[in-house]
Amino acid sequence: MKVVLNLDGNNKKLTLGEKILFLTVGVLITLIVGYFVWAIGDGIYRHYNPIEWTATIEELEPGIYGYTSTMVSNVPAENYEMLTVLCNGTYMNIKGHVKIVYDSNAPYIEYKSTNTVNADSVIIHVQKGQIKNNGVSTVTR
Repeated sequence: MKVVLNLDGNNKKLTLGEKILFLTVGVLITLIVGYFVWAIGDGIYRHYNPIEWTATIEELEPGIYGYTSTMVSNVPAENYEMLTVLCNGTYMNIKGHVKIVYDSNAPYIEYKSTNTVNADSVIIHVQKGQIKNNGVSTVTR
């Protein structure tokens, strides 16, 4: 005995193409909903559990361990400070909030990344004269 779901009073069965279409639509909806649940969950997690690390930095040029600059724009999300450093042979441009601490230890940085655009924070520990300020740059849109 075969039971057919009959919503409109018509005893017509679904064709193979219709079954595949419904299956495809169901899978796509599940993937889209799953992605948004994952993205929101990841954003909440990163807000309360930011990525943090500490690293020693190398000289960019003799006696200089970092370049700082300030970016300004008429778009609030584009107002940030930028720090360029060299860690393990890799140049890093960090956009966000830069704090400079002058001490006599070996130069290093403390880095904290959040899920907000251009809002990472970095504390750089150096001696006086080891940071070069490149001034203010203007971004226009």
